[in-house]
Amino acid sequence: MHLFNRLVYRMGIIAVLSVGLLSSAIAAQSFTSQAITVSGARYLQSMANTLEGNQAYSRFIEQVASRRRQTYQIDTDGVLRAFDVTTHQETYTFTPTGLLAAPDDTAELSTTPDDYPTVTPVVADIYDGTHWRTILVGALGARGQGLFALDITNPDAIQLLWEMDANSDALQDVAVKLGYSFAQPTIARLHHGRWAVVTGNGYQAEGAESGAAALYLIDAIDGSLIKSLEVQSDLTQINGLSAPRLADYDADGIADYAYAGDLHGNLWRFDLLGDGATGPSVEPVSAGSYGAKSGSSSRFNVSYAGRPLFVATTTEDAARQPITAAPSLVPHPTGTGYLVVLGTGLHAGIESSIDASTLTHSLYGIWDRQTSGQATTTDTVTANQLTRQTISSTSVAIVQAADQQRKARVLSNHAIEWHTNFDTTQSVKQRGWRLDLKTAGAPTGEMLLDIMRTLGSMLLVQTQARDRSGVQQWLYAINPSTGGAMGHAAFALQTPEVGIVSGVEFAASAPGAGFTLENSEEGFVVKSDNDQARIAAPPESLGRQSWRMVPEP
Repeated sequence: MHLFNRLVYRMGIIAVLSVGLLSSAIAAQSFTSQAITVSGARYLQSMANTLEGNQAYSRFIEQVASRRRQTYQIDTDGVLRAFDVTTHQETYTFTPTGLLAAPDDTAELSTTPDDYPTVTPVVADIYDGTHWRTILVGALGARGQGLFALDITNPDAIQLLWEMDANSDALQDVAVKLGYSFAQPTIARLHHGRWAVVTGNGYQAEGAESGAAALYLIDAIDGSLIKSLEVQSDLTQINGLSAPRLADYDADGIADYAYAGDLHGNLWRFDLLGDGATGPSVEPVSAGSYGAKSGSSSRFNVSYAGRPLFVATTTEDAARQPITAAPSLVPHPTGTGYLVVLGTGLHAGIESSIDASTLTHSLYGIWDRQTSGQATTTDTVTANQLTRQTISSTSVAIVQAADQQRKARVLSNHAIEWHTNFDTTQSVKQRGWRLDLKTAGAPTGEMLLDIMRTLGSMLLVQTQARDRSGVQQWLYAINPSTGGAMGHAAFALQTPEVGIVSGVEFAASAPGAGFTLENSEEGFVVKSDNDQARIAAPPESLGRQSWRMVPEP
């Protein structure tokens, strides 16, 4: 894995904010479920050694240098299967206990498991206090309410580390139990000194009937519960916490915060700070501290006095918009804090008090200003503090490189007055942006269910809408700092309207098929199972850049 100066934990893949060349190794990065290939060590030697204060990772790199390449994937039945990359032979299978257990009192999904994409497992190297290991963590998705972790350090001697479900001993004393989870957990080093699996409690869980939800911090080695950070919505209806996004804002390899949405449209932030964490100060001059690298978990809490950072609602009638996909994090253009970029949507069949299929869904960028280790009080961003971007037109566009046509959309790009009169010495005025997924005042039926991706300073957002022909998918190239159009033509399309094409429609595909982003000799290409479109990276990304994704090795 390549160098990073500042990192953000993202669904088990480390994304970075750094300087360098845009890597061609981004080929075949999937937007939905995918297989994971494991071979050598996954981190930079110097950073991993510094993180744990020894030379153990150097020894680990030597140990796994010739490790047999193996691919891991969860099939449609929820069974984990491993294949040798060279021979293509299946070498290992694991059937989680949760697939064999009969449902107890937990409500079942209202649609069949085949209607949902399979959860992609996540792989990471972790330190157990003595040795480094490679582990794999998976979720059962629509097949059951459970998680599991395997030690895959030796592909010829894979070992089960632990399993967890709603009835596990680790969850006996928590109020909100484990439900169905459709997103990858995150594996991260925390400030108490141990590696952890971090995940939302999921959906249709016991204890969530009256609006509660929880973020689980689970010891990656033994499966014990480090902490359950429970939140309470102001709606007393069934709830559940979705996929989290973890952030390491000082680039020391330890997660400092987590962000996650819930079924009521609440965006929550969680402090994962260490002992002695302090905010910035003038006297003495200090930029703040996220706390000790090892110690207690006493500073693991819900941020902002237990209140959400933002609540997503429709512009028409203030109806709640469920959040199920993990947010993305972007450095704020003023240099203070970060933008939390999120979208709304809900898988069909998940029990909820909200009928997501009838809503106008939206994309948001919310300014989190207090990201330097300081204590926080209630600071909920409101809808009137957001600049509204719009889908200004939908038309048939002509592909410049071929005699083809496809539907395309143009976005606005209104400037955001972050500070009064655009003067950073004056008071804060706007706290973010919103983009409603509607054209000519009517909802498009689209929603965001999958994680967003980055290409240079550009955010790639995949939306989908179900109709009789299948799942209709749109791909947007958005400026994450404004929520509007990029300054360059990301898609090689021409339209009769004035403006840069920011969104293209793909042919209908099966649920969960998603997109892949590949880098070929002709440039970047986004592909679905039966369609494709060329896409151009921002010009600054082709040389030196400030924000890019480092792919899995």
